[in-house]
Amino acid sequence: MTPWGRFGVALHTDSAELVVAAMPLGHLRNPVTDAVALGPLAVLADFAAGLVNYHRRSTGEWTVTGELNLEFTPDAHAVVAGNPDIPAIATAVPIGGRAATSLSECRITYGDNVIGTATVRSVHFTPDGELSHDLDLHSRDEEPRDLATIMSLSVIAAADGPPLLRQDPHPEINNPLGVVHGGVAATGLELASSALLHTTGGANLRTATMQVTYRYPFLAGAESHYTARPVRLGRSSGSTDSTAIGADARPAITARITAYR
Repeated sequence: MTPWGRFGVALHTDSAELVVAAMPLGHLRNPVTDAVALGPLAVLADFAAGLVNYHRRSTGEWTVTGELNLEFTPDAHAVVAGNPDIPAIATAVPIGGRAATSLSECRITYGDNVIGTATVRSVHFTPDGELSHDLDLHSRDEEPRDLATIMSLSVIAAADGPPLLRQDPHPEINNPLGVVHGGVAATGLELASSALLHTTGGANLRTATMQVTYRYPFLAGAESHYTARPVRLGRSSGSTDSTAIGADARPAITARITAYR
């Protein structure tokens, strides 16, 4: 099982010019705030737009995500919460030519509503050995439905402030390189941001933008976790800097996340 299969991603169209994929979303809730979570759309966007970029690789090359940016519409949370039983759809296409990196974008719809857009910049490289490209999108009947279990995430209460979100190791959340999948990690960063805002007076703030930068491989282990610090908290908006800390204690992935009422 891959991260995509674990999240229930279904691939409808797969070509170098167009990728269309779907993913259940309405049942995925932030384990701290219990609100509908839009962060998991990072998994869907990274899959669809990342696959477009993967098709642009040269022989012997592989791709990894270098940057992932998501923008959600002001009514995205309400749209998903109002009809939780339909999937989100990502439609991804390439942008421009490629060099050492390639760029793609996708539009995310939910029923008849557009709820977001995303861009993915992938880095092309030549791996030391052969990597598997088995998408393995088949889910199991007993597959968990709550987000913390899907992500292998432990919520640890803190004496002061938001709970600690620990990223426990699990082979099904890893990418073919053996590190935590970029979309899964981006989801964790959004959960940490929302949890922080929720506990610091921003309970009515909803995630609007995610700017994620992948710096180093994110290794899951006893010390790996997601953290967020406030950048600004105002009457109508708030922003955080979130970081994924790996088992090696190194900041691996960072995100500037902004939310609005």
